[in-house]
Amino acid sequence: MDKQLFRELFGSWLKTKRKAANKTLEQVSTLSGVGRGHVSEIERGIIGCTILKGIMLAESVDCKFEEFIKHFEQNRSSVS
Repeated sequence: MDKQLFRELFGSWLKTKRKAANKTLEQVSTLSGVGRGHVSEIERGIIGCTILKGIMLAESVDCKFEEFIKHFEQNRSSVS
C-alpha cells in the first residue's frame, strides 16, 4: 500500500466532509482533540495519522471511519 496515496485520499476526504459539515479547522480540532495545525497538515496530505486519530477526525465531521475505508477502496486504483 502506498502510504502517501493513503494520506492524500484521507486528507482530501476529510476536508470535503469538514466543509460539507460546515465546520472550521478549529471546530474539528476541538471536537477531535487533534491540534489545528495537524488537522491542516492531514487535510493537505503532508502527514498521516493513527487509526484512532482517523476515527476521531471522522467523527468530528459527523462521519464514520468506515466511510473513508470504502472511499479509499473505490478510489485507490483510479488515482495510482
